[in-house]
Amino acid sequence: MKRQITADQFNAQVPVGTRVKFHPIIGRPDYIYTTTRSEAWDMCGAVIVKVEGRAGGVDVEAIEMIEEQA
Repeated sequence: MKRQITADQFNAQVPVGTRVKFHPIIGRPDYIYTTTRSEAWDMCGAVIVKVEGRAGGVDVEAIEMIEEQA
């Protein structure tokens, strides 16, 4: 089920240069640590963002914020 986040909402929460977890297969627990390298944009009904280590954009549904460690 999609979160239905807009590009503007994502950009407000996840600025360019933010460290995130990227799930190469949405819905699976596997992830890699990476960094956002663009603002998000709408493309054919999906919200897309560029991340380091991947060509093109990835669906923001595959992005998870990293919890801050105290």
